[in-house]
Amino acid sequence: MISLIIFFIRIARICDTVNKEYVKDDYDGGDTVRLYTLDGKCNISGERIKSARAKAKLTQDQLAARLQVAGLQMGQMAISRIESGKRLVPDFELPIIAEALNVSTDWLLGIEKG
Repeated sequence: MISLIIFFIRIARICDTVNKEYVKDDYDGGDTVRLYTLDGKCNISGERIKSARAKAKLTQDQLAARLQVAGLQMGQMAISRIESGKRLVPDFELPIIAEALNVSTDWLLGIEKG
């Protein structure tokens, strides 16, 4: 019972840090969409992507080239925006990014330590 209470307290703390932003979706006729951020960031993997890229001694351009060879059309600017938390990272991109950086998706998501 105590562990369940602790779990809900942690969830409540996380929910307090989630912000809702409304942005205009210019790709789909200008409809307004709801964008949820955590601590002002659009993703939770950007810092780890940057860390793994630096550890592999890759520039953002070099990582972009690796991703393009793997079939993911992403340029240096997109990687910069991911690393700074300004761009969402769809689930289908994570395994490709993880493979290019030789890390696991769990590590990119902060589930796996190390």
